[in-house]
Order: sequence, then C-alpha cells, then structure tokens
Amino acid sequence: MKRGLALLAAALVSGALATACGDGENGAQPAPSPSPAVEEPTATPVPEPSVDCSAAGLPETPDEQPGLPDAVEQLRRDIVAAAVACDYDRLESLALQSGLTFNYSFDEPEGGRPGAFWRQNEEQGGEDLATLVRVLNLDYGEIDAGLYGWPFAQALDLLNLSDEDQAALDALLSENGDIAAWQDGVGYTGYRAGITAGGDWTFFVAGD
Repeated sequence: MKRGLALLAAALVSGALATACGDGENGAQPAPSPSPAVEEPTATPVPEPSVDCSAAGLPETPDEQPGLPDAVEQLRRDIVAAAVACDYDRLESLALQSGLTFNYSFDEPEGGRPGAFWRQNEEQGGEDLATLVRVLNLDYGEIDAGLYGWPFAQALDLLNLSDEDQAALDALLSENGDIAAWQDGVGYTGYRAGITAGGDWTFFVAGD
C-alpha cells in the first residue's frame, strides 16, 4: 500500500515538472514588468532680449560711407554697435577715451557723464540712441581740417550756399525734420556728431 502511494506521488511530481517545462518552451511567456515611466525634461524657456533703449533692433552696422579715414570709420562703427546694444557704459567709454572734452549737452556741466545723461533721457521716453544711429547714417562733411561731421550741413558756408548746397539742405530738413534744424544767420542747429581724423569722438549734441 505504501509503495503504491509513493509511486502515485512520484507520478504526480513528474507530471507537474513536465507541464512546467512545456510552458517554458511552447507556452505563453510571462508578461514583462512595465518599465517605469521616464519624464521628458522640461525645456527651459529662452527669455526674450530686453529692449531698454530706442536703438534696439536697428542695424548694428552703419551704411557704407566711402572716403572716411579708417580711424573715423572704425569709431563710427563702434558707436553704432554700442548704441544698438543699448550699452551706455561702452558709449561713454568711446566718448571719453581720448581725454578731450566731449560735448553732449549745452545744459550739462563740463566733465559730466554722457552715458548717465543718455540713459536718463531714454528712461523718460527720449530717443537719444536711435537719433545717434540715424545721425551717423546721414551724409557727412568735413567741418574743419581733420574734423568730420554728421550731417554734412555743419560744413556748409551759411553765407555762401550754392544752389546744390541749398537743394541738399532742403532735402535733409524735409526728410529728417524731427532731428534736423537750420537757423538763418546761425547755421545747422539740429542733432549732430563729430569725429576727428585720429578717431576721437568729440560731440553729439543739438541746439546752439
């Protein structure tokens, strides 16, 4: 009796093993455990560049103006690039680097800080830097030997204007009446800039 029970138990175990082996070879494989969800990294938003002056967005390279000495043209390009970048410190450095007196306002004391002056005007709604870029893109003239001025009207002889000079002046005033001005007996009084042949920026001012 005991032997019969032992044989039956052995048969059952053998059958179970055979079934298990069959499942491994031909039966359905157990479903793999799901992989943990991977969170996609959140893209960091790129902040928009801050627009903090009137010249932001203008072309950073001025119009070509053949005939200027290399030092004058290089400084002109540096000034425009700094204005478009709204870099008041760089503009002030360019204005004062020569050690010469730089005229930026007839109302400011000599030796003041032009960068702070322009920044304050811009913060109050002025367009000093955009005007500076516009002026340096106007036609230039040689005011005195070794001094180049924008616009050319500074170099005109107000007592002896030729017909050609008058036509050019009329065009300047009609196209740029918000920044250009002329007074009979006085001459050009609008916004203007000057750079020496050696590459020194000496003024950016309006008025008389």
